[in-house]
Amino acid sequence: MKSCFPAFVIHLLGIKADLQDAAAWRALGVFVLWVTLIQLGCFAWHKLHRQQGMQQLGVHCLLLTTNNTGFIGWPVLMATVGAKGAAMSMLLSVLLFVQLLPVAVACFEYQRFMEQGTGESHHGREQAADKVLPVSVQNTTVAAAAAAAPAAALQKPGHAAPTAATQFTHEFRYCFWSNADYVPSKLQSPLMWLNFLAIAISLSGLRRYLDPASPAALPALGFIDGLLNWFSSACIPVLLFANGVWMSDKQVFSKQGQLQVTQLLLLKLLLLPALMVALTLLCGMRDEYGLGLVLLSACPLAQLAFLMCHQYHTAAELATSLTIQGVLLMLPHMIALIKLCQLAQLYDVSMLNSA
Repeated sequence: MKSCFPAFVIHLLGIKADLQDAAAWRALGVFVLWVTLIQLGCFAWHKLHRQQGMQQLGVHCLLLTTNNTGFIGWPVLMATVGAKGAAMSMLLSVLLFVQLLPVAVACFEYQRFMEQGTGESHHGREQAADKVLPVSVQNTTVAAAAAAAPAAALQKPGHAAPTAATQFTHEFRYCFWSNADYVPSKLQSPLMWLNFLAIAISLSGLRRYLDPASPAALPALGFIDGLLNWFSSACIPVLLFANGVWMSDKQVFSKQGQLQVTQLLLLKLLLLPALMVALTLLCGMRDEYGLGLVLLSACPLAQLAFLMCHQYHTAAELATSLTIQGVLLMLPHMIALIKLCQLAQLYDVSMLNSA
């Protein structure tokens, strides 16, 4: 995957996507507006329910906006609106690093900072109380700490004690090459720089000489497109297979939060695609890009949301159930969505005539 995934990004986003087309950037702007409205809605809901912390705000923003626009969105758009609209799914992946993940990380880190401050204040009060404890109680506490020392010595410095929750499969880590963290939220992430490199190749006009379908293509450089296509063609099947392997040992239904999963699913399946339809029509996008945005807004949750929740030890079971149930409902939901767009004649795409 360390070879296939870079080829996949460079080939589709750098060579096949024409980012000199203003319509592609307008589609990106509409998606940014869609995500921003959802995040503002989550913030308003958070303000109305003051008992919920910033961590819960980050969870809601993450679960409602982090759709699988790449590994699932790309084949969906290729099968519906074609290569022109499918290239947009790769462009939207840049938002992971500039909008989706930063908002969630900011909420999680703020909550962690507040909890650490509260913990240090509580620890200071405990130390002050220890000074007035009887000597026998203090000796008992020291003895208990000494008994726990051998178990702590077996633990590696700087690492938490191994638990069942930390025995996590690493299929998706290979897509990000991050040894420091599960989530590619740092500037060292090669995935982010790969996206920027691919965008630079397309914007600079180099794609015209590398894409065999371009009139200005150079025959001497034709092997580059063929080689990248050979590597990238293995990327989606392997990732979809890894997706299935990851879901195989997970629980479909949440034991404690199925009601919340159902509420989030209704939002993701009904309200959020309707919001995208309204935005695309308001912006006059009735072409492949408009329909592509609607389909991407209906994609299931990305596994990256689970990785984020797992890293911050919050709502991991909720993210897992929401991901799996969204994947199971994806096919009938996509078919129904396309049929509704066809009956309402919302988008001028020839593909809809044969849908």
